[in-house]
Amino acid sequence: MPKIIVLIIFMYILFPVNVFASQNLNSIPCFADLTWGESSSTVLQKYRLSRMPSHSNMRNVTVYQLQLDKPYVYDIRVLPTAIVSFVSDKLYSISLTFSLYGNKVDYARFRKKLIDEFGEPDNANIFMTHYEVTSWNKAIFSITLTQSNVTFSNNELSEQFKREVDISQGKNITDWNSYVH
Repeated sequence: MPKIIVLIIFMYILFPVNVFASQNLNSIPCFADLTWGESSSTVLQKYRLSRMPSHSNMRNVTVYQLQLDKPYVYDIRVLPTAIVSFVSDKLYSISLTFSLYGNKVDYARFRKKLIDEFGEPDNANIFMTHYEVTSWNKAIFSITLTQSNVTFSNNELSEQFKREVDISQGKNITDWNSYVH
């Protein structure tokens, strides 16, 4: 028996086993415990959620406030609530507000952190000569950064969200009888 143990130890010395932890590509940036498409009941097991009243006619979209225990993202203070959207009860987007007003300092800090993590942005547009909006389009998600908030959205569910918006606006409806009461 001791010879087997010695042999196993010798094998690990000669052929070390490397274990590389891989980041879940489906996890939401800044929220390692959340994944795109998970249900509101699953998110509720991890965070406190408060359903927000619907301001639209979108039947399959629900919006919640998510209570943050630690209101910091990338060491930048954010409001203690995030806005999360679900499409057909699948987590679609999360939006964090770091300033109620345009804040160029925190915007620059967020932008640098996002560039460090995701590379150069795909778009940077300046509106009204002073308000910049920066965006990254990744394979699974997109990021939109403004001078007051950052939003992460799932690309796959974006198409479903757009269909819900179109339906709520009366576009692309094939069966009008289902909308007549």
